[in-house]
Amino acid sequence: YWHVAPLLYRIILENQTRIPQFLHIPAHFLDKLKMVYIRTLSINRTNYEGLIEILEVFGKAGIRVILLKGIYLAEFIYNDIGVRPMGDVDLLVQRRDIEKAEALLLKRGYQYQFKKGTHPLVQKSIIEYAKTHSHHLFRLACAGKIPNLEVHSRIVRQCNPFRIDDGLWERAREITPYGANAWTLAPEDNLIYLSLHATYAHGIIDVLKSYVDI
Repeated sequence: YWHVAPLLYRIILENQTRIPQFLHIPAHFLDKLKMVYIRTLSINRTNYEGLIEILEVFGKAGIRVILLKGIYLAEFIYNDIGVRPMGDVDLLVQRRDIEKAEALLLKRGYQYQFKKGTHPLVQKSIIEYAKTHSHHLFRLACAGKIPNLEVHSRIVRQCNPFRIDDGLWERAREITPYGANAWTLAPEDNLIYLSLHATYAHGIIDVLKSYVDI
């Protein structure tokens, strides 16, 4: 369903009385949509529980965090964390804070995710390369918390021909997800970022979900 099945389920439920044709949708199809919605809601509850812990830890360390893509959109734009699936949780910190953020996450039980059998020297090389050449740390995870976490120090890859990092932090808006302190991109920056992500970053992969975000 191109990752929009949970949103489609909510739209159908909210409009069944207003759009009579929705009443003729087969029950087995609605049941499938419902199961995707419930699964998405369950996964995202875990993601947000992990997020709040990270925001509290980072806040005490003086690290500001901008919520990117799904982890911001689900709560503040869709207003329903069950309708927006996330392949990962994306957070943006300032470059000066990236190593401090890494150390705090490792201390809280997060680990870098490598394929079984990856040599320790290769792991170290990949971790260091990501810090110096990528726009985010290598993927992290913690059992019972966030299963796929990307901590960004830049909003786009260094090789990206588009430069939209200038002034992002000055324009960022403060938000309080579940009472914790965080920031989001200014609306104009978010629009540009989501548009780049939908078209340039991944081509046509998940394009429908990405355009719904916009």
